[in-house]
Amino acid sequence: MSGKPPPLNPELLTWSALLAQCVQLAQAAVALPDDEGAEEGMGRAWRASVPHVIRLQAVWFALERHGELAADQRALGRDRAAVALGEAGAVLRDVWAAAGMPMPEGIVSLLEDVHTAIRSVG
Repeated sequence: MSGKPPPLNPELLTWSALLAQCVQLAQAAVALPDDEGAEEGMGRAWRASVPHVIRLQAVWFALERHGELAADQRALGRDRAAVALGEAGAVLRDVWAAAGMPMPEGIVSLLEDVHTAIRSVG
């Protein structure tokens, strides 16, 4: 062995960075109150939203690499992304409606970004 480190793999580093960000978000969500605070139900709504936000972030990121899929897998990937968007969007709308609050702009923007990404690949 030459003692020289192996070359960096940008794809693995990017996925690792995304995973680290998702883990941090999930850890932060654990600290959110599960009871009614100053804004009734907001902590509960955020806690319920986190898994779906993470899922949407992963879908968006995967769509950025959609062109790398084999041609016969592209339509399936796009369809799976659309299903994930529909499911996560429905849950998020229900969560925030049940809390009696508008969906936070960051979540609305993420939903729009994923929708735009799906349209752009297919």
